Amino acid sequence: MLHIHQWLSLGLMMLILSTGWTQNLFNTESRSALDRQQAYYLQVAEEEGTSGNVSVSSVNFEVMRSTAFTLNLPDGASFQVIKKEEEALEGKRAFYLGEVSGAAGQVHLIRNGDMLTGHIQVEDKIYSIRPLTGGKHAIIEVDQAQFEACGTGERQLEVPQSMQSKPEDIRRQMPREWLEEGEEDASRSAGNCRIRVLVAYTTAVGAALADPLSTINLAIKLTNTGYANSGIGHRLELARAMKVNYTESSSQQTNLNRFTNPIDGYMDNIHSERARWRADMCHLLAINGTGIAWVSSNFSSVFAVTNYTYINGYTFGHETGHNHRANHDPTAYGGSSNYRGYGNPSGYFRTVMAYGSACGASPCTRVNEFSGPNNYYYHAPTASWYITGNSTQNNVAAHNIYGPGIADHYTSYTHAYYTSTTVKKDEAIHAAASLTIQNNATYPNFVYLNGSEGSFKASRRVTLRPGFRARSGSKFRAYLENCTPLRTGREEATLAGSEIAGSEHTVVSEVSSMQDFNIRSFPNPFKGSTTIAYTLPQTATVNVFVRNTLGQVVGKVVNGQQQAAGSYEYPFQAGQLAAGVYYLVLQAGEKQLVEKIVLAK
Repeated sequence: MLHIHQWLSLGLMMLILSTGWTQNLFNTESRSALDRQQAYYLQVAEEEGTSGNVSVSSVNFEVMRSTAFTLNLPDGASFQVIKKEEEALEGKRAFYLGEVSGAAGQVHLIRNGDMLTGHIQVEDKIYSIRPLTGGKHAIIEVDQAQFEACGTGERQLEVPQSMQSKPEDIRRQMPREWLEEGEEDASRSAGNCRIRVLVAYTTAVGAALADPLSTINLAIKLTNTGYANSGIGHRLELARAMKVNYTESSSQQTNLNRFTNPIDGYMDNIHSERARWRADMCHLLAINGTGIAWVSSNFSSVFAVTNYTYINGYTFGHETGHNHRANHDPTAYGGSSNYRGYGNPSGYFRTVMAYGSACGASPCTRVNEFSGPNNYYYHAPTASWYITGNSTQNNVAAHNIYGPGIADHYTSYTHAYYTSTTVKKDEAIHAAASLTIQNNATYPNFVYLNGSEGSFKASRRVTLRPGFRARSGSKFRAYLENCTPLRTGREEATLAGSEIAGSEHTVVSEVSSMQDFNIRSFPNPFKGSTTIAYTLPQTATVNVFVRNTLGQVVGKVVNGQQQAAGSYEYPFQAGQLAAGVYYLVLQAGEKQLVEKIVLAK
């Protein structure tokens, strides 16, 4: 279940101004105090081709509890970060998304105990946070000039016939007991409402990272934020994370071919794992190359490879974009397509699918936006909003057109009955079923080992029968979901920190969907006036208002009215408000939603 809290109330903002923003996230540490393991991970980080300046810090995790904190960077710059979302993941793992106040920038953080993996973009600078173990971290200023071109071109328009996979062929390769683990279902409920991704990583990547699962989670979160920034209607979710015993080729095309081909003797087990855990797409993290993918959304083509260090430059989302049939910008792709990336002609930014050459003679910074004719990007140095695409440079359309078909490559089982499985350290299995899910009762049957993570989810019932084990040090949760995160008092069981044994433990409840609790404005950005629309799942006392970036209320739409479940619309007039970013807040009882809106004049 998603736990998302958004803080922007005036009282909290006053607290932030008086205390929260004085707290720094990072504390500089001496390299001489590093132990052997920490020094090894630091050396790996420094030798990566995309690394600029690298410093060592510890993290003040307490400030992450605040609604805002000071982001103090190694180059001496500091910024105020307002926490926008907080999501509890498995066990002690948690995700934080923040927005940089007064600048164009976002902060993505994945916490796993005393390890923090993160991505920071502030204007034209990108930083990577990498755990070194033992509470120490490398803060890496990413050298964007070292980002090489994507390997995807005209040769990758379709998978050769000899390398194509078909569901019926993969089923013939699977153990018989796997084929009896459930019945396929075309209904769109738990497990079918997002694109499920299998992410594999090579042994070399596993050796380079202290926390590979957090890196994988970060890649997916960055991509989903790009989707949200751009108006792409779907999201990715992790189905399976696994290490493959594969020695990489120096050719990324060879690595992609071997990852794609189901019968060449290289990583062939990927395909049966994909089928078993109902993954719609497959992605390999490697140490060689930059990134490469097939420009096709077909079942046998949604395979991609990304150099793990290039996740910092949104390459994971870039290669996944190719799997949605999105292309590079016109300077890098001369073919006929309406789904191309975009570079700002003044050189202020480029979108995820665009090359540095998209802006003209001078390279420009890639931002976490996909091109589209209805989207705008705020460029803080000029205090202006700029369009991110046009009718022929519209990556958003490619995602929205082909995404639903990708999500249907594998539909979830109606009822899933999973047999013998062992989830290894630094690997993950997130199993999903439409109605019910359980493990078989043989002993021991389904085991999460120390250092692994995972979940069982369904829309009606999750049962952990005798034979299920979540060993000490693993991270597991069982929860109910029906396409959107559900919130009731008894719908989730988080099992972590000690050994858990299945004893017919069942997670079941009558839940109401939070899909019916939402707010938006249209148009957005807007000039002069906009329409505010929201939906309530139940009767509540409602407040709707607009705040500026300082937390001050600058407009009230609904003031303490008792409203029944249903949909509502109200006009909002900007009046004398200055152009800029504002926050639309919906409070319904104890629930709160915040939506960023943009006034352009």
